[in-house]
Amino acid sequence: MPFIDLNSEHQVGVKMIDDQHAKLVDMINYLENAINTGGDIEEVKVLLNAIIGFAEYHFDEEERFMLRNDYPDYNSHSEVHDKLKWHLTEVKESLEKSDARLPETLAVFLRDWLLNHITELDSKLSVIQSRVTA
Repeated sequence: MPFIDLNSEHQVGVKMIDDQHAKLVDMINYLENAINTGGDIEEVKVLLNAIIGFAEYHFDEEERFMLRNDYPDYNSHSEVHDKLKWHLTEVKESLEKSDARLPETLAVFLRDWLLNHITELDSKLSVIQSRVTA
């Protein structure tokens, strides 16, 4: 069974965003597998860099979607993205210092953050999609 398994509760209703969430989930599942099967720290660093890069791309795409559609909570939503980017940069810097304990909690943090973010914030984007398709 995968570490993260998306279900209908995690569908925003915006195909681009849902597809990108699925890719992030796949990447986090791969990271968790690497950590739990004894992947070395270099592999974890490579996976984290890939997750950071894709998360930044995803946030940019999501924020452009919000701006194009005059999403009223854009500023606060964007701030949440910025905080995660800052946190992931801190994690990356800690890994560069070879903090071997960090990876054990990394996948759990990413899973919990992503699922909470989808259900608490991104789910509100379905209002935009409803308005766009109406």
